[in-house]
Amino acid sequence: MGTKAGIDNHGYTGPEKTWEETEHETVKTKAKGKWTCCQITLLVLGCLCAVVGIVMLAGAYQAIFDIIFQNQLQLVPGGRAFDMWRTTPVPLFLSFYFFNLTNPKEFENGAVPLLEEIGPYCYREYHEKQNLTFYPNYTVSFYQQRWWIWDQDKSGNRTQEDELIILNTVPVSAAWSVRNNNALLSGLSAFLDQVDEQLTLTTTVGELVFEGVEDPLLTWMAKNFNNTFLPNLDLPPGLTDYDKFGWFYKRNRSLTYDGLWNMYTGEDTLDNVGRLKSVGGKNTPLSPIQEYTPVSYTRIHPCLPHMNTPLSPTHEYTPASYTRIHPCLLYKNTPLSPTHEYTRLLYKNTPLSPTQEYTPVSYTRIHLCLTPVRIEKTMKLFYEKETRDPNDLPCYRYEGTNHSFSYDGILDGDECYCIGETCAPVGTLNAESCRMGAPAFISFPHFYNADPELVANVTGMAPDEEKHAFYIDLLPETGTPVSVAARMQINMHVRPYTGNKLGFGRVRLLAKVSEVILPVLWFEEVAGLPEDLAKEMNTLLFIMNSPTITIIFSVMVGLGVIGVLIGLIRHYKVC
Repeated sequence: MGTKAGIDNHGYTGPEKTWEETEHETVKTKAKGKWTCCQITLLVLGCLCAVVGIVMLAGAYQAIFDIIFQNQLQLVPGGRAFDMWRTTPVPLFLSFYFFNLTNPKEFENGAVPLLEEIGPYCYREYHEKQNLTFYPNYTVSFYQQRWWIWDQDKSGNRTQEDELIILNTVPVSAAWSVRNNNALLSGLSAFLDQVDEQLTLTTTVGELVFEGVEDPLLTWMAKNFNNTFLPNLDLPPGLTDYDKFGWFYKRNRSLTYDGLWNMYTGEDTLDNVGRLKSVGGKNTPLSPIQEYTPVSYTRIHPCLPHMNTPLSPTHEYTPASYTRIHPCLLYKNTPLSPTHEYTRLLYKNTPLSPTQEYTPVSYTRIHLCLTPVRIEKTMKLFYEKETRDPNDLPCYRYEGTNHSFSYDGILDGDECYCIGETCAPVGTLNAESCRMGAPAFISFPHFYNADPELVANVTGMAPDEEKHAFYIDLLPETGTPVSVAARMQINMHVRPYTGNKLGFGRVRLLAKVSEVILPVLWFEEVAGLPEDLAKEMNTLLFIMNSPTITIIFSVMVGLGVIGVLIGLIRHYKVC
């Protein structure tokens, strides 16, 4: 039988379609106009995946990470960093090395001092913040309590009962305090003879550090200070505040020795975390002619009493525009000349190439400033190299140099380290103002990186970079210190007091000594991240630096686009 023919509206005659063919074409037509559940799912998931990936790659992920990071770093109760900040989580060790004076009689008569280093005498050190008070200006005030416990294992066969001969700093400080008044010097000389004061003394390590050494001058002052004319004299506070002498006397477990601290918590901006507002009740002054906001102030001033922060990315620190602020007189602005060379800021005066750009990153890698509590003054460290700490964390190493804390006419701002018209020798810091008026000078151990003449004036010095360098290793991404070797030496300026031609102003006890900056002791404080914290830091650095996150979000974008394309193709595909 033949196929039935049909006539359309235009007169076309063709084979007549079966019912099945007509029904199939009807289903196809409906399918082209209707989205299936599968197609909608592919389209929605694809769009969502692509949008999320694009948004994250555009900066949302970094913003979320910064928010979480800031919440963890803020110094507020409940934050990850708060507990570690309040109680130091890393083991600290403080080691003392003393210089035993082996020729005391000859030294008193003008001979070159012959010194013998003995040590280390090690103590475990603990820190805890006490009496915390939070303020609306995003700061917290506190007292920092510290204590030390003898560590026999690290001290070897040495004990706190070991005896040594050292300079008696009490008469040296007393004479220095009245050095410009011959009448008082003569009176002091007679008094020192009366109480049988000695220029050198034999004592034990324990007494010299924490227990205190009895001294006839201090004993007399403690008994008679309030009953005589002495309160009217300009005497060093150490002569009137202490009945014994010791480098850490009355300091172990003292709550108030370091004074009241005030620190920014970082709740307003992460740039302020750990920035000190005041130390020991002394406010950090701002410029009287310029108001610095917390952010701009930290970015303008490169020598702050906290870890370094990046400079402003929107400011060009060219030689002509950059304004140098003195590291200890923060209010004294000194614009640099247009021809100023930045070689003055570089480690060991090694100039950068002429094409080197002073970007925020390169500048922070050149210069870093700290304010160690033990010396109470700004100390400059200079970028040395990229290295890895014992836990294999990548970090930048900053080291002390011969420009770290002295005036030598090379670094702008160093003149603020001078006391009056007296400037310390290269590689030393005049610490008179923070050692209770004593003629003390701070340097690196064995006069490392200091004026060679200082080494030549005494016998027994052997400066060595590996043993005596001061350095700190920082994670460049966060500024977190991961390894520290803080090494400093305390020296006393000893000078003769011969008086005038008539002998007026002569101090018998100090009349024959040679003028010398005499090393007394040096200490080393070493700290590093424990293994558990190092693992956390490694994880953090992986998240911050690994391309994995970028790859994941890029894959999300790719999968999203593919999902959308598949959905569209399935919808418009002609079956």
